[in-house]
Amino acid sequence: MSNLAAIRTEAVRKLEQPANPEKSASSQEVELASFADREKLLKHAKSVGLSPQELEVFKLLICNPKTKYREIAAQLHIKSTSQVGVIKHRISQKFAAAGF
Repeated sequence: MSNLAAIRTEAVRKLEQPANPEKSASSQEVELASFADREKLLKHAKSVGLSPQELEVFKLLICNPKTKYREIAAQLHIKSTSQVGVIKHRISQKFAAAGF
């Protein structure tokens, strides 16, 4: 829950920052849309009943889909990179069972 609050706080800070003339409006819109998509995915993740460990893996994957299993395992102190694949598979199964 605290991670979600941190994400929201970061979004509010970005929205309150003065407009950066070097950054185009379309890139800001893309960032905001991406944030909204992540929020929606997190809401769905909670509704399908992911375990705390599954939720942490899911958060890392939606923030950076190209994150390697080795990096996820290191960040979450998971002993085996193959276990990350197992957790990801369980996440997929739960989403499929819920109709997502």
